[in-house]
Amino acid sequence: MAHDEQRWLSPRLQKAAALCNQAPAASESPLWLGIDLGTCDVVSMVVDRDGQPVAVCLDWADVVRDGIVWDFFGAVTLVRRHLATLEQQLGCRFTHAATSFPPGTDPRISINVLESAGLEISHVLDEPTAVADLLQLDNAGVVDIGGGTTGIAIVKQGRVTYSADEATGGHHISLTLAGNRGIGLEEAEQYKRSHAGRSGRWLSRCTRRWPKLSPDILPDKGLSICGWQAAPVCSRACMSCFVSASRHYRCICRSTACL
Repeated sequence: MAHDEQRWLSPRLQKAAALCNQAPAASESPLWLGIDLGTCDVVSMVVDRDGQPVAVCLDWADVVRDGIVWDFFGAVTLVRRHLATLEQQLGCRFTHAATSFPPGTDPRISINVLESAGLEISHVLDEPTAVADLLQLDNAGVVDIGGGTTGIAIVKQGRVTYSADEATGGHHISLTLAGNRGIGLEEAEQYKRSHAGRSGRWLSRCTRRWPKLSPDILPDKGLSICGWQAAPVCSRACMSCFVSASRHYRCICRSTACL
């Protein structure tokens, strides 16, 4: 059965946001570690047996581009730093961690970083499939809008039947906006976040590269949109790039990169 978004997911997202780079929450249950190597940031999160966030480390970092770890040493250094911080905060040693990767890329890209940091891999999934698994979706679509890539997964009868990745994400939208308005990249990034409802022509110029998903691929339940970049760009204009007919969709992202 699918997890209820408002009762199960939203409180956990809010708790993770509050814990980001802060003191950990108290927990006496077994703990699990997950590490995400993103285009814009590296996130390490510890959860308890109920899936409740216990501790979160986040560093903005340029170690991954278009789903590829180009700064391997930098990525390993960040993971080791997060690991040391979490172990000191929680008073325990982590030997295993779960991780994810963009669909269509080699999972060894993420695995090699974690193993070089001294961790064994407990679980590895492509990013939109991980979201579908987390929410226990039966019939749904997931669009994971990241900083450098956009992952797509279609779930039918509890099985992932389609998974793909496009090398276009929030960073590319910021670049397009910067060129369109004649401003710097950082200013464009802030403008994108503060004008989330004004997609305009600059958004369509970038998102036209995203694939259209035909109605026979999409499930009847519509789409779940997630990812750090989902909040600034989630709009009907944006989603029209994915679907050829009007469908219901929901945004499960919150305004924090630590999720």
